Amino acid sequence: MYRELREALLSAGPKPDTLAGGAFTPERLAALKRAPHLATLLREIREEAQRAVREPVPPLSFGDFSRFDAAGTRIEFEKPYFERRGRLLALALAVLLDDTGGRRDERGDLKARKDGKDGSVGDGGDGCGRYIQALENSIWEICGEYTWAIPAHLPERTGAAFAGSVPPEQTVDLFAAETAHALAETLYLVGDRLHPWVALRIREEVERRVFRPLFERSTHFLWEAVTNNWAAVCGGAAGMAALLLVDDREMLAGMQHRIVSAMESFLAGYGEDGCCSEGAGYWNYGFGYFVYWAEMLREYTGGSIDLLRSDKIRRIAEFPAAVSLSGSLCVNYSDCEPSMIANAGLISRLCDRLGVSPPEMTAVPSFHADHCYRWPHQVRNLLWTDPARMNVPAADRAWYFPSTAWLIAKRSAPGGLLAFSAKGGHNHEAHNHNDLGHFIVHAGGGDAARGSRRRRLHARVFRRAALFLPPQRLPGPLGSAGQRPDAGAGRAASRSGRGSERGGERGCGSGIVCRRGNGCGRRACRVRAGPDRGLSR
Repeated sequence: MYRELREALLSAGPKPDTLAGGAFTPERLAALKRAPHLATLLREIREEAQRAVREPVPPLSFGDFSRFDAAGTRIEFEKPYFERRGRLLALALAVLLDDTGGRRDERGDLKARKDGKDGSVGDGGDGCGRYIQALENSIWEICGEYTWAIPAHLPERTGAAFAGSVPPEQTVDLFAAETAHALAETLYLVGDRLHPWVALRIREEVERRVFRPLFERSTHFLWEAVTNNWAAVCGGAAGMAALLLVDDREMLAGMQHRIVSAMESFLAGYGEDGCCSEGAGYWNYGFGYFVYWAEMLREYTGGSIDLLRSDKIRRIAEFPAAVSLSGSLCVNYSDCEPSMIANAGLISRLCDRLGVSPPEMTAVPSFHADHCYRWPHQVRNLLWTDPARMNVPAADRAWYFPSTAWLIAKRSAPGGLLAFSAKGGHNHEAHNHNDLGHFIVHAGGGDAARGSRRRRLHARVFRRAALFLPPQRLPGPLGSAGQRPDAGAGRAASRSGRGSERGGERGCGSGIVCRRGNGCGRRACRVRAGPDRGLSR
């Protein structure tokens, strides 16, 4: 793979202006502003940008930083941390969309643009200067943070931090990598409007905090070899930042090869059937960042490196259509809310590229739908969303995922979608919530029955002693002896056969049998699928 990757990067032409999902040409900007499906999102972006101009950058105090270690709660630090990322995103997009930014000359002086056919504003004062100055201040504050990693992802004590292979400011966790990408793409899209000192500092901080510890060390971060969303998000965000900032093609080839290795680990966490055992939300997060990076690499290499072209990737891309219920509701096993944020840009891109069916999407997500304000979701929602993919009803069919023993059956009914789902599998999965044996009954646009929901994460979840929570620590089914189940793949539910409808008995047809290790052995569900693979009524 390295040889192919190196040759593709070295032979690629000049860096294209479409790496962020497409080019923001005057014609494209005008079309985006007229698009009815984007009207609410654009209004929210402008409102947030105006608020960012009026209000100071939220402070990140030591008291908030140390709160996680002292009390185990995350929100005190993470709320202002992510608000800063939201300001960055809103201000950069407002400058880009409304072209109010003007341009910087070689000395860094802001030169207003005259009104033109493209509808630019550029008055040099209320529009141009204020947005740019607020954006530059936000960037400067983010670049001055002690670390881009959040406290929950740092060593528990300072002694461990000193003894670690990398200091806290060079710890590349999910959000350090995401910050690097957000700053890199800001520079890529509106860099000619930023003061040269601000542009230089973006390059310096991304290099110091992410590129050096990740690409210049002989040792690896643990997430590079895991099979969950961390490998995709950290790798994808860092990989995109490198594609956007690094001009040395030989160096870039080595960097991207390391990202490819992390992505191989990530994809190994999916079965050949495409099921995301972490839940629908982490499909959106982990697989989303894989797609964003893979598409940027494809664009950079002129299509010669296309990592979406595989049967397994296509099956993974079909997962949201399988778990989608009415509206935003979804099959929410593992670490997932009952509602799924379907990023319309990501879904539309996968439908266009791979020919998969979309889940039910009624609207482009709000600017505030993701409290972390992840950059690529919103930018690709703007550029990739196809309104023809919206409001497509769910297909009548049934899915069975052998790798996780998930059954999902859906059928349209006069009163709305009728669906049933049951989970077998085992509890030794990433982000597992001890929900083996859970089931969902969905009818008339809502849930008639659903298992327990995810819980708020606390320091106890992250500390080494509780890194993998035993079954006794989370809600779980009881065996016939009233005992809690043992954990691990050895206690997995299995599909023992397919049932029939003789005698009027109806069931899922999966034949899932729960093997909890406590003499239970009973069937996990009793609603069988009909001959047409739909849900029997």
